[in-house]
Amino acid sequence: MGPDGVRAGRDPAGTGGHPRGDQPAEAHPGLGRPRPGPVRPVPEEAAEHVLAVLPARRLQPGQADPAADPGLRRPGQRARGPARVHLQRAGHHRGLAAALAGPAPVTAQLIDGRACARALREELAGDVAALRRDGVGIGLATLAVGQEYGAGAYERRLRRLAGELDVPYRHRALDGATTLPEVLAEVALLNADPAVSGILVLRPLPAHLDESVVFRAIDPTKDIESVHPENAGLLALGVPRFVPSTAASVFHLLDTWLDSVGEDRTDFYHRANIVVVGRSNNVGKPAISLGYARQATVQSVDEWADRTTGIGRHTRWADVLVVAAGKAGLIRAEHVSEGAVVIDVGINARTGPDGVVHMVGDVDFASVAPRVRAITPVPGGVGPVTDVWLLRTTVTAARLAAGQPAPSLLEVP
Repeated sequence: MGPDGVRAGRDPAGTGGHPRGDQPAEAHPGLGRPRPGPVRPVPEEAAEHVLAVLPARRLQPGQADPAADPGLRRPGQRARGPARVHLQRAGHHRGLAAALAGPAPVTAQLIDGRACARALREELAGDVAALRRDGVGIGLATLAVGQEYGAGAYERRLRRLAGELDVPYRHRALDGATTLPEVLAEVALLNADPAVSGILVLRPLPAHLDESVVFRAIDPTKDIESVHPENAGLLALGVPRFVPSTAASVFHLLDTWLDSVGEDRTDFYHRANIVVVGRSNNVGKPAISLGYARQATVQSVDEWADRTTGIGRHTRWADVLVVAAGKAGLIRAEHVSEGAVVIDVGINARTGPDGVVHMVGDVDFASVAPRVRAITPVPGGVGPVTDVWLLRTTVTAARLAAGQPAPSLLEVP
């Protein structure tokens, strides 16, 4: 009872709410009807977890939200703000603790990028040998401005792989203060060199350099990462000259994994919802184009989804989640659905307590792996395949420069 002799939660005026405690049952037509229990707000820190394990209840096409449409509100019902998410448990009532605990852990299959890269490398060695037999020259050139750990690690891997495959390689390292005209002059030299069939400008470039100007300066027939507008446009149209190595590696890993588990590629992609996190010109946008080429449903989100509506609102719908945001640990268990396939493209340098620098991905592997069907590790996932794919594209560029037919790198099933 309250201080005025009215039961707590009742309407003391008797105007449309619950009746006064001293009113007879017949005085209020609503008395005795089943009433909903109290609605308590879900704590903010639990909301993501709840949404991860409980299915969303959505309005059907053409069904309006009564709280938002003034024509559908009951008399006296006040307008509310934006519609709230309705959480509803599926199946038997298990309680919040059980819902948060979720089902039994799922052991994810590890998509081994190193094993996939070894198989690609064997094919590539044969392609390089065939070039030599045909008298076709090949050469890879990389250009870096400034010193960035990730770019430096990538350059060293390419240098080593080119040496092992006996592909001529050269690297031009420029000071971080190099001006734009000086960088363009270096690119022009590589364009004019007949011994160079593929050019890679390592990212990131210093802030004072306009990336788009540098990329437009690359000869499109040597632009093995498709950063020149001509090649980017061909890729968007579905008729690429070259396919960017990282995005191509993502789908090569997916295709290889599908083959290994006996899934039909065409059927899988036609019913798959692919969510790409990140919209960079070298990974996110090309990955979207490659998803379209496979006739999949593709959704693109970036950091703004994380800052506004919450990134999990999008990623939990993914059958395939490709994460290339450049933010360590962005994707956690509450952001993925059970049975999803997760491809982690992120490469983030972290210094441990012992001072040793190591690489981590954009996905929190420890929390996500028990929940999904398959996942790539970092390191050892997309990276090794990317290295080999870049040399593979260099072989294609060499054949095209010699006027010879080259196999398509699109690999659409």
